Amino acid sequence: MSETRYDRLVRHAKFAVKQIHKAYCSGKEIVYVIILTGLGDYFVGISPEEGHNNQAVIDGIHQYYAETLDARVIEGYQAGIYKLIEASGHMKMF
Repeated sequence: MSETRYDRLVRHAKFAVKQIHKAYCSGKEIVYVIILTGLGDYFVGISPEEGHNNQAVIDGIHQYYAETLDARVIEGYQAGIYKLIEASGHMKMF
């Protein structure tokens, strides 16, 4: 079966999650925020005009967790979401 554009985005996201997770495990507690928001090299999308594909990131996180079964993946994902929720109360851009 051929790989779709979305499959390629998820594969890219999963690779980025692997890098983010290494940083999380080394003590950078809020690093998942970077992948969740698509900052810098962690932008997951076809083009900036189309925007960051959050669903591909979520699927990438789930696939990475399914491969590793490392509970810290879910822990880091939750920490990132909680930090974004916290920040949304302080910044009007969210």
